Amino acid sequence: MTPRGTTLALLGGALAGALFGSAAQAQGDVATTLTAFCTHEVECVGGDATLQSCLDEQPDVEKAAGVDDDVCRGLADALLRHYQCQATLSCEALLGPAQDGCAATGAPLLDLLLTRGAGACFDGRPPVDAPPGWTCAAHYYNGGVADGCDCGCGVLDRDCENLGVVGCGDSGCTADGCEFCYQDGDNVSCDADPPPGPGPTPPRLPEPTAPASSCATGATGTTGGAGSVGVVLFTVFLRRRRRRALAGPSSVCCSRDER
Repeated sequence: MTPRGTTLALLGGALAGALFGSAAQAQGDVATTLTAFCTHEVECVGGDATLQSCLDEQPDVEKAAGVDDDVCRGLADALLRHYQCQATLSCEALLGPAQDGCAATGAPLLDLLLTRGAGACFDGRPPVDAPPGWTCAAHYYNGGVADGCDCGCGVLDRDCENLGVVGCGDSGCTADGCEFCYQDGDNVSCDADPPPGPGPTPPRLPEPTAPASSCATGATGTTGGAGSVGVVLFTVFLRRRRRRALAGPSSVCCSRDER
């Protein structure tokens, strides 16, 4: 781990210890904080938004808090602190691109999110450092169910293992113009054309949600400015859930992710 990563892990562990005195306290804090945040967000968003739909879309903070890893515990703590801040914002500030007023809680959360494969924390597993040659954002690597298979990142994503030549139809990190994800069954590369030769044709990748540059920065999403907490959370968790819901049970990635 880099010196910066070590500092963040130690800070995260100290913060988590202060917030989560026991498993029961942690569970209560998570439920109370998320309910307060989602109640406020639903009031601000209006329309078809419901408390349950908001709660369902949030990362699994309890799983992250339960991982025996300083980064995961610190991430859960920082995320709850950010939710607590957001619950106090005006609707205009909450729905604005910068979420003005929560920079003090957003900055450490963003650092923890981008340190390592943070998606694994929300899947109940410790994060793993991305290997040399990985060209996408570090938090994409080995993100598990929360993140899914990332293609075109230069190195095999552990989430792509055993998917085979059929590729990964739910890839989130792809080069511009890429429609197919494959390379010797490892989903390392993507291409505009299907693989040559006999065998099944991989499913076409969904339309990208952001320019190709987002692969390197992690700045993908529909709300928030580049590099914002909302944007990174979207890349870590929400983009996968929404794509799986749209893809349906026939998706190769969905079937594997939901096992």
